[in-house]
Amino acid sequence: MQGDTRRPPQAVAAPPDGARSGLLRPLQATLLIVGYAVAVSLAAGSSTTFLLVTSLALVPVAAVAATWGMRAGLVAGVVGAIANFEVGRVLIAEGTLGVPASALLAMAVPLPIVGAIVGWARELPRSRGRSPGELVDRADLETALDIAYRRVRYEEAVIECTRALLTGNDRAEIEEALRQLAEAVECDAVLVARNGTDEAGADVARTVHWVLREPPTPPRRVWPSVRWSDVPHVADRLAAGLPYAFADLDELPEPDRRVFQESPAGIVAALHIPVMCDGRWEGHVTFAHFTSGRTWRPNEVDLLRAVGDLLGTAWSREETMSRLEAVIAERDVSLRVERALAECSYSLLEGETEEPIERALKAVSEATGADTAFLAENAVDPEGAATCRTTQWVGVQPTPGLRGDVPWSEWPNAQEMLRSGMPFEFGCLDDLPPVERSYFSEHPIGFAAELVYPVMVDGSWVGIVGIASEQPRTWTKTDHQILDMVARMLAAWWRRDKARETLEDLVRAKDRFIASVSHELRTPMSVVVGLSAELAHRWDDFTAEEIEEFIDLIARQSREVAHIIEDLLVSARAQETELTVRPEILRLDEQTQRVIDDLPSEYTWKISGMDLEATATLADPLRVRQIVRNLVVNSHRYGGENVYVSVYAEGDEAVLRVSDDGPGVPPERQDEIFEAYRSVNTMPGRTAAIGLGLTVSRQLARLMGGDVVYRRDHLSAFELRLPLATVRISIDATA
Repeated sequence: MQGDTRRPPQAVAAPPDGARSGLLRPLQATLLIVGYAVAVSLAAGSSTTFLLVTSLALVPVAAVAATWGMRAGLVAGVVGAIANFEVGRVLIAEGTLGVPASALLAMAVPLPIVGAIVGWARELPRSRGRSPGELVDRADLETALDIAYRRVRYEEAVIECTRALLTGNDRAEIEEALRQLAEAVECDAVLVARNGTDEAGADVARTVHWVLREPPTPPRRVWPSVRWSDVPHVADRLAAGLPYAFADLDELPEPDRRVFQESPAGIVAALHIPVMCDGRWEGHVTFAHFTSGRTWRPNEVDLLRAVGDLLGTAWSREETMSRLEAVIAERDVSLRVERALAECSYSLLEGETEEPIERALKAVSEATGADTAFLAENAVDPEGAATCRTTQWVGVQPTPGLRGDVPWSEWPNAQEMLRSGMPFEFGCLDDLPPVERSYFSEHPIGFAAELVYPVMVDGSWVGIVGIASEQPRTWTKTDHQILDMVARMLAAWWRRDKARETLEDLVRAKDRFIASVSHELRTPMSVVVGLSAELAHRWDDFTAEEIEEFIDLIARQSREVAHIIEDLLVSARAQETELTVRPEILRLDEQTQRVIDDLPSEYTWKISGMDLEATATLADPLRVRQIVRNLVVNSHRYGGENVYVSVYAEGDEAVLRVSDDGPGVPPERQDEIFEAYRSVNTMPGRTAAIGLGLTVSRQLARLMGGDVVYRRDHLSAFELRLPLATVRISIDATA
């Protein structure tokens, strides 16, 4: 550091006459006493009495001389002591006045002490009334006063900085305190910079405060940032916690000098004070000058280092508060997330809630701060296209662009992401892919940002849950976390709701099954029981033809009961994986013809056409006949007025097709017709069957390596498809 830069002392004013150099007073006292001593010596030869009286008078003379000061009194006392000693020696030598002579000799010893004490006593009160300039050197006094004044100003400025830094984060108040500090230090500007990194990852110092003591000419621009690698010498010293000062740019080594020369701030002399936070170098404060020559005393540097310590304390407090606020904010977010998820769980799991989805969406909207939360499910429009149908909406009402069914084909990118289980989001409309952006430009949605999560049930995408904002925004990790959990809860709720509906349908199906079985069994059993009773009691009353007809009717109705029971047994065994088949090579056309021939006319009168090609297959004949019977009876019960039966080979499959001209099965219910105890019959006045025929037929066909499928073109058709036999079959044309 540079040495003292005190201002040169001003000219000291001349003291008054009474305050001239203290050396004149002892000299005057000495001359006076010497004059008296000479006079005493001359008078000693003429009169002993006069010599004695004059010597005694030297005491008040010394006292009078002492009034000029302590030094004058001391000198006068010494000279008086010498004179008294000489006079006393002369008197003793002459033998006259022995006692007075001895008194003079005795007085010679304390006389200097008396003169000094009297001089000090006289000088003390006078010195108290003098000006400081009469007691000490004026230049030294002014220097001391200047240092004391500067120290007071520094301390006042530092106190103001302390108050501004520690009582708040008001930028204007802090910069006003720094401006007062600049005035106290008499520097042109104060720069406060904090360490950080730039886009390239290099260590830099960024200016956070730039305070000018007064507007300079020309104006000085702020130095926004500087890389520490460009000023390594300054960086090394500050990093070590030491101040760095230079009075002129020529004192700086390269490359530091070049950086300061090229800087926009125009700093040519400065004192850099490091700012340390918990032992870490976090920044610096610079007292800058736009003219060279400014040096700094060590005591000034020590005082100004307190400013760096204050900034370090303030920054440490700021970091601590930031960490505390971050912890509080994180905890607040966690509480909001937990509260929202708890509310959603309670709403979705509570059995008595009439609108669980609405309550859950409201909790999501409040937790994320979104303007709207919504739920939509996938659907199929009348043309068979996949659509998105909004079912619940909480918050700002949707615009016409989102009401009703929206085809997913309008949002292909969103559909692809959601189908794969990924969220779809945009913070503003410009973030949307071109196709979606084009749709929203034609159909305004009223929102600028959306976050949507898919709802997956058993791996299938069934709908979406989302939040929206009227203003552009960035969706946070917390928003994603909340919506992801809510989507999972909704999936579980949908799964549970679907299971409940399935269970209710199953219960209803069981009820229908019991009613249908009762109906199906009651009719043939009534015939069997009734005819058997008639024959048992009135055999002789009937003719042979009537008895034969009754027996044939009893046999047919018994077979009908047997078929029903067989279907029930097959279904039960299939569920327990105990069902077996015994495949063999057979003619599918012959098995079909045999079943139709054995069926009562009540099941065959609708058959308007048959086309049975000779087709061989590998299957269990008993199970094939059971399937054929179920398909023909099903078409008779639920088909149109005309039923067509055909057998043919298609590729490597043998096909039995039973079709009719009825309305067919609705597309949305085609998957239900093969479920056990499920009937899609909606025609009034027609009792549904037990709902096992098609189920058992498909189970048996698949056991034999084939399948039963439903097709709809101009007719409604059920097809039995079995593997085509590889052997050649001879067909008797006359058969």
